[in-house]
Amino acid sequence: VFLFLAAVITGAAGAEKQITVALVCSSACQGYGSKDHKLIYGWGELLPQFLDGKVKVLNFAISGESTKSFRLHGYWDRVVKAKPDYVLLALGANDTPKTKKYATTVPEYKENQRRFVEEIKAWGGKPIFVTLNQSLGYDKTRTKAAFIKGKPLRRDRIEHSKAVREVARELNLPCLELFDTQYNYMVAMGEEACSKLYRFDPKKGKIDPSHTNYNGAEFVAMIIAEELAKADTPLAKYVKRQEVEKVKNRFVKKAD
Repeated sequence: VFLFLAAVITGAAGAEKQITVALVCSSACQGYGSKDHKLIYGWGELLPQFLDGKVKVLNFAISGESTKSFRLHGYWDRVVKAKPDYVLLALGANDTPKTKKYATTVPEYKENQRRFVEEIKAWGGKPIFVTLNQSLGYDKTRTKAAFIKGKPLRRDRIEHSKAVREVARELNLPCLELFDTQYNYMVAMGEEACSKLYRFDPKKGKIDPSHTNYNGAEFVAMIIAEELAKADTPLAKYVKRQEVEKVKNRFVKKAD
């Protein structure tokens, strides 16, 4: 009995603690629970596919939220209560001037990000920044997802993505480069292939070029994981690199 108990105690002591990773973002990352792969999916739903089983992903992403409103509406309180080991800070799509309602100026955006970091560190968590995601527009018929002015580039998100990089450098924190990497991969893929990454909206009866379907969410999650694997953070060792390469090769055969 004593030998058995000693073995159990030793095993428990040697077992690695589960790591929690919180995702703080908006609709591109949110979980929707869709069953049909043509419908809406967020990259947060597919990210666990690329991470070791020791990592538990907590998806706090909420559609329409900016760095200002995420706190204003009480969603940040949920993150603080959970006290995750890592926090991926990917808010910003609704901070841009185009969104108007909860937009922030670049200085406000930077200050909001610094405040998030300060509070994450206060509970012993590790912040990781993520630059903004890309999306498409409509073709002339407004029925098909297409590149905007010939490119898969969200120009209105350039300044806030730049601000993310600057704050990350200022605070000496990891920054996952989604904005540029997604752009480069989508250019390599071409407009037709990229148009298949976006969801069908049953209410409007047409494609929504701003939100991904299952394949699009998997594509973005793959980029997040690929960037994480290269980042200067202990979390990098939990990325399933073979899974990243397998999915990348399915989408982007000419990217490199």
